[in-house]
Amino acid sequence: MKQNNYKKILVLHAGFEAGDFALSNAINLANLSNGTATILHVVNIPTYPMESISNKIERTELQKKLHDTALHMKKTMEQEFQKKIKKHNKKKVKVSLVILIGPTLKKILDYEKKNNFDLIVMGKSKGSRSVESRSVVGGLTIRLLEQLRCPILMLDVPISVKFIGPR
Repeated sequence: MKQNNYKKILVLHAGFEAGDFALSNAINLANLSNGTATILHVVNIPTYPMESISNKIERTELQKKLHDTALHMKKTMEQEFQKKIKKHNKKKVKVSLVILIGPTLKKILDYEKKNNFDLIVMGKSKGSRSVESRSVVGGLTIRLLEQLRCPILMLDVPISVKFIGPR
């Protein structure tokens, strides 16, 4: 059997079960090729129409609170992802974690462009959970599929893993 060429794998993980499924599969692929996996998570800072806040002090305070909240979320997610890495990595594959703060699409595209990955693995996490509409993906996913430059493996979470009901 021919060995795969996926030595450097990027896992896009939003922190949900679809990302866990993608991580598990990426680790399996990396194990087969003696490769590595990098988990990328982006903490998106909500943007508000700051021009609607006329008071400069209030605007500055809100921006600081949003930034502080993003830093806190990043720290919390680092702890959670370390647990996920330990849980999913039974094969001793080198798994690294990158958590960025900013606009999700831009951060993913910039990171992928700067690092020459052989494969991107992601779980399907948007759309209805009904069987009839399992091919539905969200707008961010569609934009990623259009703009990412390397091969992409998009995995649908098996029904046994999914929870019952809408998101």
